[in-house]
This record gives sequence, structure tokens and C-alpha cells, in this order.
Amino acid sequence: MSMSSDERTGLILVRAWIEGDDRSTFRVRITERIDVTGAEQTVSAAATVEETCDVVRRWLERFLQ
Repeated sequence: MSMSSDERTGLILVRAWIEGDDRSTFRVRITERIDVTGAEQTVSAAATVEETCDVVRRWLERFLQ
């Protein structure tokens, strides 16, 4: 599959887990790349669904710029 010169592919990986049996220990690690052809990568963390959604929303907004 070839990409035209104005195409860009981004990547966001969301890894979620619960530590032990306590649901309050919900953890998320988010790895982001706005352009997979570049080397720049951002890693962030979240501890709630809302924080995770905020990070994903901000990434999508940056990707669309």
C-alpha cells in the first residue's frame, strides 16, 4: 500500500491494568506518536477513565492539525 505525500499515520497505544484486586488501582500508560515516520514519541500516564479519554482526545486534536 503506498501513501500519498499528504498522508500521515499516527499511533496511540493505550495499555491499561489493575494492580491486585482493588479497582481503585486502575493504571494506564499511553504511548503517542503523531507521525510514525518520525522519532518523536510521548509517554503519559492516567489513573481514571476520564484522564485516559482526555489524553486520547488531545492526541486526536493534535493529529488533526
